[in-house]
Amino acid sequence: MKFMRLTLTGMMLLFTMALTAQAVVRGVVTSSEDGEPLIGVTVFVKGTTTGTATDLDGSYEIQVDPATGVLVFSYTGFRSQEVLV
Repeated sequence: MKFMRLTLTGMMLLFTMALTAQAVVRGVVTSSEDGEPLIGVTVFVKGTTTGTATDLDGSYEIQVDPATGVLVFSYTGFRSQEVLV
């Protein structure tokens, strides 16, 4: 029983350390032409499968490693854009 507790505690510490390397990035995507929010823009962390889409207000929230993160924004009819975090 004690062994199991130590193993779980160690695993939780490693998991916590992995989470601290991530930062939450929040933003709003708008049109440069009229400033209106763009709904459904996909936002991905480059080189991963981590992604999200903007909501009705053009807002998004995504977890990314700030040391190496690059966000890729794509939207139908627009050229994709990469932004360094």
